[in-house]
Amino acid sequence: LKSTGLGGAITWKVTEPMTASLFGEYSRLMGPAADSSLVKERGDRNQFMIGVSTTYRFDFTM
Repeated sequence: LKSTGLGGAITWKVTEPMTASLFGEYSRLMGPAADSSLVKERGDRNQFMIGVSTTYRFDFTM
């Protein structure tokens, strides 16, 4: 096991063909991953990620 964490997302319809999402995640490195020299020198055991995405659906028929 290299990490443990929790995340979630919220998605809403902006218009009929467009949706937007907001997501986030927290994880904590464990064991050898947390003890690596790279994490000790430049990183942190606690990892955070947040993001925003949009999706547009093109509706066409053939």
